[in-house]
Amino acid sequence: MISINIAMPRSVLQEYGIEEEMLRLIPFGNGLINNTWKIEIPGREYILQKINQAVFKQPEQIAANIRMIADYLAEHHPEYHFVAPVMSNDGRDMVQNKESGFFRLFPFVSDSHTVDVVETPEQAGEAAMQFGRFTRLLSGFDATKLHTTIPLFHDLAYRYDKFLEAIQNGNRRRVYEAEDLIKYLLRNSGIVNEYKKITTDPGFRLRVTHHDTKISNVLFDPEERGLCVIDLDTVMPRYFISDVGDMMRTYLSPVSEEEKDFDKIE
Repeated sequence: MISINIAMPRSVLQEYGIEEEMLRLIPFGNGLINNTWKIEIPGREYILQKINQAVFKQPEQIAANIRMIADYLAEHHPEYHFVAPVMSNDGRDMVQNKESGFFRLFPFVSDSHTVDVVETPEQAGEAAMQFGRFTRLLSGFDATKLHTTIPLFHDLAYRYDKFLEAIQNGNRRRVYEAEDLIKYLLRNSGIVNEYKKITTDPGFRLRVTHHDTKISNVLFDPEERGLCVIDLDTVMPRYFISDVGDMMRTYLSPVSEEEKDFDKIE
């Protein structure tokens, strides 16, 4: 028997017909945004998540996006191993507790694991292949139907404008300490202009874009082969260059994106 506190209320389990006395509940993973637990029941295993509403202001939009993608893949590419949410007793993809927020349940994929930092070129290749496959399989899906769960998330022009504002109005000591990096970014401002051209070029179509393509969002089998992509909260309409850039940002670094010792970053 487990101890249920306000972070994971008893009523959430009841919404899925799970008896508290039958399960084992374990904090799971190293995710930075949502609280995650693994639920072990005789003969079954699940992943339970609490949505961070400080980041995702409208959790219902996440559920709607994932459901649309799940339905499309089930109809057009049933061979793809898509980890869809488990429906609650009354047919919802996500349940709400008035005091604690929104929760959802996924089946745990047996004999799978994730990797926090790329260890080999083969791992990077498998992960890139899975994200590319995900995008290709959804090429026939109308990306404009998706909700924007985090506005301006990968909008380079917006981020660059905020960078310029920070130089003008930010902490002067920090601006001074970051002088070399600031000069480097200013010298490469032409990248922003290229980005603006892309966003106005009809030849670059909006696609279903994952927006968080770090390797920990790929499931691997015991032989280190990629199975599928996970963590679709940031799936939104955008350009595939966002996913490629995010892969390069995280796969080429020998440490995780949370590393504070910059000397370890080559």
